[in-house]
Amino acid sequence: MLTSIILKTTGKSVADIVNEQVIEQMGLQSTEWIKMSQPHLKIADTLRDSDSIFWTETDVVDGSGMNMYASAQELTLWGYIHLTGGKWGGKQIIPREIIQMATSIQTPNHKHLIQKNGFLWFEKDKNDSFNQIGDAVPSRSYQLLGYTNVALLVIPEEKVVAVRMFNRYGSPEGYDYLKDIRSFGDTVYKCSKKITRR
Repeated sequence: MLTSIILKTTGKSVADIVNEQVIEQMGLQSTEWIKMSQPHLKIADTLRDSDSIFWTETDVVDGSGMNMYASAQELTLWGYIHLTGGKWGGKQIIPREIIQMATSIQTPNHKHLIQKNGFLWFEKDKNDSFNQIGDAVPSRSYQLLGYTNVALLVIPEEKVVAVRMFNRYGSPEGYDYLKDIRSFGDTVYKCSKKITRR
């Protein structure tokens, strides 16, 4: 829905806007917003599996059939620009209001017992067993989860950005995804606290 609204109001796809206003402005070399089946011009060894049940593509020009592919280093920078409120190199390249909307809870009914969301980000408001973000991680933290078991966690309270990248599809038998992704956030937070105590 968001991609359709953006195309209708701006005349540009999400991919065009992200490329012009963020990727080029930041000078990113290993980040693309492309169709999954397109050759990756800058990113080597990214796994793609057209037989995957998660593989979905459309010919819609609004960008809804696309994904962002990035190296671990540049995915960290993507988190960092959200942490800085859209600033890069002393310049405001993404309006602060957009960053605030994207990283604050937009879920219509806060009373529903579901994971709360901003725009593309999972938001942490309080501890619940269904949260994608672990109990140790403070509220107002946010996280992106990717299709190839990628995680990008931002903890503003600690000024921390952390990335986990597996670059593979699917999970081994018996794997508890929710437990694993929650433990990732808890481990990152506990490590950040140990570093700040030194």
